[in-house]
Amino acid sequence: MPMQDHNMHDQNTGNEREDQKTKASQDKITEQPLKKDEQSNEQKEQGRSAQSPPAPMEKLQKQCEEYLAGWKRAQADYQNLMKDVAKQKEALQKFAGAHVIQDFLPLVDYFKYAFAPEIPEEYKNSQWMQGIKNIQTYLNKILADHGIEEIKTVGKALNPQLHEAIEEITSEGVASGTIVEEVSTGFMQHSKVIKHAKVKIAK
Repeated sequence: MPMQDHNMHDQNTGNEREDQKTKASQDKITEQPLKKDEQSNEQKEQGRSAQSPPAPMEKLQKQCEEYLAGWKRAQADYQNLMKDVAKQKEALQKFAGAHVIQDFLPLVDYFKYAFAPEIPEEYKNSQWMQGIKNIQTYLNKILADHGIEEIKTVGKALNPQLHEAIEEITSEGVASGTIVEEVSTGFMQHSKVIKHAKVKIAK
């Protein structure tokens, strides 16, 4: 081969190598922006994921927690309701038949009036007198079984919550406002006044 042709062949080969290096550098430069773009896209996707709605499992768990909290509130309300019902039932049982019992209260006064005068000696131990006393005792027992008790009066200071003063009378040596006579018996049932005592008080 002539020397000139050989030199031209080497020159062409060198040029081809330079072109390949240049192309490789350009491809590398081109790839770098692509990688940066890919990284930017990945960051955007991650940002979207962070802002995206909760996954179905998280949503379901949140609903379960809300239902559980609601159920606990409903259970507490139900227990409070049952307590109120129990209290009302107890109150009804305490005062059940109170209006019927009140119809018998005047009998207490009738027995007191019957035994107020001095009973003649010949009648004190008679059979019929003993029968009346037995009835009085039985009536008092019925009232006690229903939680009914008499309101104390004579010697006590007037208490408007318990007593009804119907008259003021002069009474030596007794402080004003003190009860000196009971006109009609008063009663309480389980600490609740069901009939005020009618009394006379000292001036």
